[in-house]
Amino acid sequence: MAKLSNTAMAVAGGLLIFILLAGPTHYLMGGITTAIGEYFGSVLTHGFRTFTFMDEKVGNWFASWTLTYMVWWIAWAPFVGVFIARISKGRTIREFIVGVILGPTLFSMLWFGIFGGAGFHAVLQEGSQIMEVVRNNVSAVTFFMLESYPLPWLTTSLVILAAFLFIVTSVVSAAFVLGMFSMEGDLNPSAKIKLVWGVILAALGYVMILSGNMSAIKSIIALGSLPFVFVMLILVVCLLKTLKTEFEART
Repeated sequence: MAKLSNTAMAVAGGLLIFILLAGPTHYLMGGITTAIGEYFGSVLTHGFRTFTFMDEKVGNWFASWTLTYMVWWIAWAPFVGVFIARISKGRTIREFIVGVILGPTLFSMLWFGIFGGAGFHAVLQEGSQIMEVVRNNVSAVTFFMLESYPLPWLTTSLVILAAFLFIVTSVVSAAFVLGMFSMEGDLNPSAKIKLVWGVILAALGYVMILSGNMSAIKSIIALGSLPFVFVMLILVVCLLKTLKTEFEART
């Protein structure tokens, strides 16, 4: 699994470098710099924005995208949190913060800065028809944009490969954690248990794809994540109590 994760990151990193160098480099670097400043300057205020006083169109966008991704990550939090705790055993809190929070945040800034900046440049500077693709099939936007760059067959293949590897590693991690839960917290669940959970997760994903009803999928995610909102609050309390206990033990 570590090899798959490293391969996925290498492919994603290669795509970033390629788009940065083959595209409007100066424009993209300016966008990245702006994005970093915007993030650190507005991260708290944006975290509390609910667009209450905006029109219905903005409110619908907020509910369809921002809230959907928020509840998506809440639903994944128990699996991701346990898995990260499993592979982070023996590391300091400082190492955890750098590797799990700062590192991915920086990579996300680069990813959205480069790919998002390339999309903006195509629309604002080149008059591309990306907006039409967004309205008709948002899933095809990345591939449409890559067609304007050199070697589109290669970059498209790498995008598909990276997406596949990220999905596989996510499902494998979830199966690993569910295997731990099924075996009363065993840190090394059997391959049979992990395989069973992997098949179940794959079957659920396949059923959701066949349904073709994105609204229903969003509703299922929201319902599934609701209980974990309260679980996460309890976990925060447990973390603070544990840190307090360790601090008192050291002093």
